[in-house]
Amino acid sequence: IMERGTSRVSRSRWTYLLLILILVAQSKQETANGIETTLQELKTLILGRLDDMDQKLLRMDSKCGQVDTTLVEVIKGKVENIEIEMVAIGERSSHGLTFIDNAMKGPVNDAKEQGAAILKEIKQLKQKSDLFDYTINTLILNNKQMSSKLDSIDNQLNRTIGSLTYNDNIIIEEVQLLKEGDKSFTLLVNEIKGKVTNIEHEITAIGERSSHAITLIDNAMQGPVNEIKEQGTSILKETNLIKQKSDMLLLNNVQKEAKLEKIHQQLNQDVARCVGGVILGYQCLKYSQEAADWETAKAACASNSSRLASLADPDAVLAYTIGKYGTEEQFWAGGHDTGKEGNWEWINGSPFDHIPWAENEPNNEAGDENCLAINWRRGYNDAPCTHKLRYICEPVLAPYC
Repeated sequence: IMERGTSRVSRSRWTYLLLILILVAQSKQETANGIETTLQELKTLILGRLDDMDQKLLRMDSKCGQVDTTLVEVIKGKVENIEIEMVAIGERSSHGLTFIDNAMKGPVNDAKEQGAAILKEIKQLKQKSDLFDYTINTLILNNKQMSSKLDSIDNQLNRTIGSLTYNDNIIIEEVQLLKEGDKSFTLLVNEIKGKVTNIEHEITAIGERSSHAITLIDNAMQGPVNEIKEQGTSILKETNLIKQKSDMLLLNNVQKEAKLEKIHQQLNQDVARCVGGVILGYQCLKYSQEAADWETAKAACASNSSRLASLADPDAVLAYTIGKYGTEEQFWAGGHDTGKEGNWEWINGSPFDHIPWAENEPNNEAGDENCLAINWRRGYNDAPCTHKLRYICEPVLAPYC
């Protein structure tokens, strides 16, 4: 822009110089034209006066009959002098014009050459200016397109962040429920331990009382001693059985605690594997971006260590799908009745229980609707397996037990 401004200033200076030279040339031409006009007027005036003098002489000759020859000669001499002076004035005027032409010819030619150079430079500057304007317009257009792309990326990031936030909240709730379950289980274990301790105390007290009773019986009744000893022995056996059961219960509690810890670790691994998906009904689900027929969708899920989703909570999945994708976008799930019409089953073999079908569905329209689709008129639908829909994959996770 600075270079363009400097070029414009330089162009303005040359333009002013060209205008001045043109004005000088015009002024010279006007001056020469004025001199020539003045000489012509002077000549016309003198000739007019000579004509007047001839007319007067003629009138005088007609009136007087004869004119003094000397006077006539004098007048003719003056006329000749005037004509000579007019010729001299014309020559000087012509010489002056020639001098002016020669004096101005060089600057005028220079001015013309400089003017032509300036015009050429102005055209080049005009071309550069047009190119600069085109470049600026192109940059503005590119800037608008870049701004539009950035807005689109920003919107996608906001939607992704919103989805991750939603999933994080669900995971936090699930973990909180597990923690509360841990607390309840720990309380139960502590209660059992307390009961076992009380039983051990009672066993010890019973043993002491039994020993004391045996001693008293031995001292008081020698006869039924054997019977009492047998009863004491039976009580001791019972006590041992109770202790064995208590030890078994404690062992089971330890095993359950280890099992619960393993479940926690597996759950944490599953949560990490469900990044980019959503947990619904203790199930990780991932919604595809592309559409495919049912068999292709099934193969696509399998290629990513997943399977076409067998839904544990169809109501929760339907509500989430409508809330996130509206009521127009349908998805394949892992349900089908390809084996026998009306005998629906999940591909993982789990029971095919309650399904919130859409109104008048399933109807096997045209006799070829054998695959389960989600979000048809706010419900589930049997659809032709060849239709291309987006689909829901379920990562294959390790069991919790």
